[in-house]
Formats: sequence, structure tokens, C-alpha cells
Amino acid sequence: MMNVTVIAVGKLKEGYLRDGCKEYIKRLGAYAKVNVIEINEEKCSDNPSDSEIKNVIKKRGKG
Repeated sequence: MMNVTVIAVGKLKEGYLRDGCKEYIKRLGAYAKVNVIEINEEKCSDNPSDSEIKNVIKKRGKG
């Protein structure tokens, strides 16, 4: 059986989307072992500078 890992940035807020994802993962379970990892989203400005991008990458690497 195949292993599938999904790494998601942020969390789904709407209930209908969470329910849809649960159903999809349940259906995939017949073909693969599915593991979902959710990580917190790092906030940055709409037009980040190079240093801000590097700072976010550094923070995510420690998490």
C-alpha cells in the first residue's frame, strides 16, 4: 500500500471544507495510507522584502 503525506499550511476554517477533506481522505484510504500534517501559517506583508522572506523561512525551519 502506498503512503501519502499531505503537508498543509494553515487550517481550514469552513466546516464544509473540513468535512469534504475528511470524506476524500476516507475514500483514499482504500488505496493508500494518508497522513495529514498541518503547520501554522507565518504572516508576512503583501510585498515582502528579501530579509522578511528569509526571516519567515528561518522561523518555519525551527517549527
